[in-house]
Amino acid sequence: MINYLRIIRSFFQILRYRVWGVHITSYVCAKSNIYKSLKMGRYGYIGPNANIGPNVRMGNYVMIGRDLLIAGKDHIFNIPGTATIFSGRPKSLQTIIEDDVWIGARVSIMEGVTIGRGSVIAMGSVVTNDILPYSIVGGVPAKLIKNRFENEDVKIHDEYLKKKPFMGSFASKKS
Repeated sequence: MINYLRIIRSFFQILRYRVWGVHITSYVCAKSNIYKSLKMGRYGYIGPNANIGPNVRMGNYVMIGRDLLIAGKDHIFNIPGTATIFSGRPKSLQTIIEDDVWIGARVSIMEGVTIGRGSVIAMGSVVTNDILPYSIVGGVPAKLIKNRFENEDVKIHDEYLKKKPFMGSFASKKS
């Protein structure tokens, strides 16, 4: 019964923000500013006060802390004789957040980057470049702190992520 209530709650959040590309098992918290073009896989979570610009795609199991900002690279500023405000904007670049990514609170992500599967982004980081899979990064700009797994563990986790997400319960299945 609780699982159905969660799905109903998620459905109303999707209606509220008109983000039709968000899977019903994912949840978007209140007070967020999210473009309708957002695509998000299963069992995701977006914390309160998120500001997510256009052309963002998120995989399954993405977990985002409060105050996320995905923006930038959207102003032309190098035309001599034209004020920046009148210079227009370039075409929006796609931002990709792959499966099983955990993004801490108050993280800023530059439009157009790819955050590899299984990565962890530390609270307060500014991501300006692509992040390799299974990286733990932090800082301004975000830099590699360490790898999340060793080689054998990466293979095990990749096999887990290849499985279709379980739909019966929000709790993880026991093997």
